[in-house]
Amino acid sequence: MIRRPPRSTLSSSSAASDVYKRQIMGGMCCGERDAQAVANDVFLNLQHGEYLKDSSASLKEDFDEDVTIDAKCTWFGEKHAEVFKVYKGHNGVLQWLGHFELLELETKVIEQKPDGKDGSTNPGNKVRTTVSYKAKSRLFGKTSETKLTDTVSWTIEQGKVTDIKIEYGDKDALTALLEPDASQAVVKAMFDDWSAGLFKTARADTVAKHFAGDVAIDANTTKPHTYKNTTGFTKYNGHDGIVQWLTFLDELAIEDLQVESILKGEKQGQVVVTTSYGARNIAENNRAPRRLSEVCVWEVVDGKVKGAAWRSRDSEELDALFQKKDYFHGKAPAAAAPEAAAPAEAPAPAEAEAAKV
Repeated sequence: MIRRPPRSTLSSSSAASDVYKRQIMGGMCCGERDAQAVANDVFLNLQHGEYLKDSSASLKEDFDEDVTIDAKCTWFGEKHAEVFKVYKGHNGVLQWLGHFELLELETKVIEQKPDGKDGSTNPGNKVRTTVSYKAKSRLFGKTSETKLTDTVSWTIEQGKVTDIKIEYGDKDALTALLEPDASQAVVKAMFDDWSAGLFKTARADTVAKHFAGDVAIDANTTKPHTYKNTTGFTKYNGHDGIVQWLTFLDELAIEDLQVESILKGEKQGQVVVTTSYGARNIAENNRAPRRLSEVCVWEVVDGKVKGAAWRSRDSEELDALFQKKDYFHGKAPAAAAPEAAAPAEAPAPAEAEAAKV
């Protein structure tokens, strides 16, 4: 699955803080928060990640248990439908907030005012907030060139938010932020098929779909660590090599694979992917003590993966999973006899890129 990276950091504006202070002081004088004070509380808590720190208490205080968040965006149709949709209840709030983690936001409140359907200046329970922000996509590494502007309409009943409606104001900027470039899209599609299980259920066809016929994979650019308990982390070539690599990986239960970023590399067609996952050796039942992390530099040519250099950030823990048995079933190339030292070869472009990460 595509991973939501660590919680985004949103910077609050002085304007928001001033509005917040005025409304809170007003609420204290009256003994309760009015609708604008509630909206300010919620907005500031959103900025500082309070609902993700202490979801139960904070959500119950600020959101009605049947709250509805309408975050639909008609521009995209079915694309990004998992993000731009209607969320319901406290769990829906957390799911909605989770999608914010894909972005780094610098947000500023432009205006906040009562929002009565009849145009009155004192609608009581409705507030309309206009915000502008610059955003960076954590997943694809893209930054909005201009500030985006959205409008948020709040309905508050008895001191709690019951409805939120979001209107997006910058179609082109939002689209550019969320869409991968051509090479990133190729790699993302490959991971999507992995998540769908197609590399297991339709292995040969899926390999042919995503990989060039002369693909070359280096499954161990982890230096200086050398795997002692398995020979499976080696080099593979062609479609048959990719199938062999995947067959080796079948011996591990890869749990909750999460793609944290799919970033453009330094060279044309290079894509640097960071992933994390839980791992267990199925036969030996050895389980990694924590989530493992890895970086892979993929080389995309003519819409298919032509090369990759893979590096584990936790190679010792990964190696330990194979302590009792070599799961490559004797198919790995035999160890070469010692040779006289030769001048070091320049690393392949993808390998050199992986070594930097």
